[in-house]
Amino acid sequence: MDDPSPTRAAPVLYGRRPEIEDLDRLLEHARAGRGGAVLLHGVAGVGKSALLEHLRARAESFRVLRAAGTESESRLRFAAVHQLFAPLLSDLGRMPPYLRTTVEAAFAVGDGDGDGDGEPAWFTMGLALRSLAQQSAADRPLLCLVDDAHWLDRPSARALDLMVRGLSSAGVAVALALRDPAARPEIEELPRLRLGPLAEDAAGALFDARTLIPVDGRVRRRILAEARGIPRALLQAPSPAVTAGAFLPVAHPASGKDCDLPAVVAALSAAGRMLLLVAAADPTGDRAMLWRAAAGLGLNAADGRRVQETGLVELSDPVRFADPALRAAVYRGAGAPARRRAHLALAEATDARAHADRRAWHRALAALGPDEHVATELEASAGQAGRNGGAAATAAFLGLSASLTAAPRRRAGRALAAAEAKREIGADDAALTLVSLLDADPAQRIRAATVRARIRYAADRDEAALDALLSAIAADPPQARACLLEALAVTIAAGHDASADQRRIMAEAVAALPEPPQPADGLLTAIAALLVAGPGQTMPLLRRALDSGPAPRGPLPAIAAMAVWDFPRWQQIAGARVRAAVGSGALAELRWALDDLAVARLHAGDLAAAEQRVRDGQVIAAGISTGVGASLVTPGALMCAAWRGDEPALTDLRRRALAEDVPAKDGRRAVFAELAQAVLLNGRGHYDTACQVLLAAIEQTEPGMWPLAAMEFVEAAARSGRPDLAAAAARRVDEQAAAAGTGWAAGLASWCQALLSDGSTAERFHREAVRLMSAEEPQPSAFLARAHLSYGEWLRRQGRRTDAGEQLRTAHALFAEMGAAGFAGRAERELAAGGAAPPGHGPVLLTPQEESIARLAAAGTTSKEIGQRLFLSPRTVDAHLRSVFAKLDITSRRQLREVEFGTPHQQ
Repeated sequence: MDDPSPTRAAPVLYGRRPEIEDLDRLLEHARAGRGGAVLLHGVAGVGKSALLEHLRARAESFRVLRAAGTESESRLRFAAVHQLFAPLLSDLGRMPPYLRTTVEAAFAVGDGDGDGDGEPAWFTMGLALRSLAQQSAADRPLLCLVDDAHWLDRPSARALDLMVRGLSSAGVAVALALRDPAARPEIEELPRLRLGPLAEDAAGALFDARTLIPVDGRVRRRILAEARGIPRALLQAPSPAVTAGAFLPVAHPASGKDCDLPAVVAALSAAGRMLLLVAAADPTGDRAMLWRAAAGLGLNAADGRRVQETGLVELSDPVRFADPALRAAVYRGAGAPARRRAHLALAEATDARAHADRRAWHRALAALGPDEHVATELEASAGQAGRNGGAAATAAFLGLSASLTAAPRRRAGRALAAAEAKREIGADDAALTLVSLLDADPAQRIRAATVRARIRYAADRDEAALDALLSAIAADPPQARACLLEALAVTIAAGHDASADQRRIMAEAVAALPEPPQPADGLLTAIAALLVAGPGQTMPLLRRALDSGPAPRGPLPAIAAMAVWDFPRWQQIAGARVRAAVGSGALAELRWALDDLAVARLHAGDLAAAEQRVRDGQVIAAGISTGVGASLVTPGALMCAAWRGDEPALTDLRRRALAEDVPAKDGRRAVFAELAQAVLLNGRGHYDTACQVLLAAIEQTEPGMWPLAAMEFVEAAARSGRPDLAAAAARRVDEQAAAAGTGWAAGLASWCQALLSDGSTAERFHREAVRLMSAEEPQPSAFLARAHLSYGEWLRRQGRRTDAGEQLRTAHALFAEMGAAGFAGRAERELAAGGAAPPGHGPVLLTPQEESIARLAAAGTTSKEIGQRLFLSPRTVDAHLRSVFAKLDITSRRQLREVEFGTPHQQ
């Protein structure tokens, strides 16, 4: 099957540098017209598919064909050939007739008969596939990827083997992945690349990158040991969000894989089964503690030997099960009394001073009912648990403490604390359950009402929910500032779904904050004013708030930085927000902090990092089952798809965003959906449609979004023949830039004026835009690249081809490094229209004859001498040189000496 998706950033692969270098060489050789193949092999989950994805992502100029073997099709003749080569059927007419009939027979097209029984022979099919691949590679290099090749049908395997053996002079790269080469002897002689388990440091880096939030060091060591360096096992390790920060002994693996207890467990003695259960109940894998607990239960070394002989567990340090799912099966398969005995033994074996949190946790899981001593220990050690396992651990400790408390008033206090901690990890439903069970004194009922109101306003975002929240705040002054910080963020997220009355009421509530003043008051006041009056009148307030001290948690500081057009501060605040959320393990905050950071990094030119942050946020969102936080459609996801030029992905995201907007009241995200569409359209030069898309959104001046929307709208309007609309928007940019006084704002204002000006005035504004944005640190690279592109386009229209080429190549390099396919393509089209080639494309665009002439001319050979060597007339040589000069955007033979020639692709 043809892979039409746009080039994405290569996935981050830990500990695979040698393998990546081998695969990159395979692509380099194919680009140079020297085809090849590789057989990736290794055990299940070792990362073969990830390396195939790496190949696909790095194959920027390739046509990519993909297939995957499946057990159900392993007996269907040429099933894999169908998958892989069906997109090339349009090239059949260029094949020799005897090979064409072979393919026609296999694909049931045309009148081909194949061999005598109506099926083509694998040998002839192999020759036909080779011919088909060579023809496709004559236009551009071809990459064929086959995953799960151990399930290939035998005729396909033999045909593919024959095909790749004859591609040494064609621009074709083939990569097949399977577990054991011996499973497919037809292809086992191909060049091999074995994938082994990850080294310990690489495995740790992968786990940390996937986990994001704190995990107890001993638990981390045990997880790494059980994974044995297999990436899939690390990626499927249960999230700390569902294991109480890894305090819970077991959980279903993320893949949903379950495991039945092997029969050998039932055959063990009662002592052996208990030892196995104790090992499963301790998430740290601490061997010394296991044997202390075992001794307390009367178990001995002989029991340990018998357990280890089953192969289910290694009683090493750390203790590790043969499969993490086995640990879960052993724990769930034991009865409740046995589990309580195991936890009690572990509690007694745990050092109360060094590990009070673990001791309290085991005691709690051993309790038969309410136990105030244990509940008090849990409450007291919740802070230590949070330091070891993040907010998920804190929430679990407080929740369990409440459940073990008999006294109503004390239980209510602990339940409230647990509910607030549950909100930190996005578990709003659990928080509501906790507060709904309260029957406490008036003060606690007021606090419970505040928790409910905050959850309701975050979910409903309407005036009734806001009224309930403000009533709760009035009755609970100590919570006022925290509630209003959150409520302002929710109101901003609601965007146009938040009424003018809601915004006004929020501003009035901020103005009525109780004494004494607090550090966050300046930001609260400034954001409330921004909601009502817009950025023009509130920039001094916003700037003072940002300068006044440490930023509170949440999105408001970054929104303020965007509203005052402070690009460096926006980047700094977005990064600091993520670091703070990671440190505390606050999953709900981290989920959105990562998305905000993605948008910031994207506009700094690091699309790959932005996409990784979006993926990290989506991992967290998968564990948040309710509310807007559970949605995978975010501003970061929308903007990354747009800048990447991934139209299918963006179309799907926009559809979901606009559909979800009604129940979720997420108007800000809906505006981002339209903005993202405009980015995609501007990248492709569809300015009229981009202008139409943004017409409504541009009137909804969402706080902090104008710097992003202005660029798209002014360009779309100016280039689609609507100068009045563009000029009105540009005036707004000018006004805000004057108030902001930042290089980013002034640069964008100059860029907007350049699009609306002519002659020397236009050039002055273009140059000023590039200068101002280049001077920012860090640079707003996405905006800077757009400034270079616009300047180059203007220069080309003035007939200044050399100057235009310089600006356009700079823009192209920035876009290509970023991965912004749409805008890179726009720069390429402009270069081609001016007779030039984008950087690195010179050798590709030269024909073999042109490159031969160019090489000789670069060496100082005259046209007459070149003609004598190549049997051409001097006039023909000069004509070829003129074509070379135009393609390379140079004007003299001397400049040819600076060109790095490579082997051209077949043309």
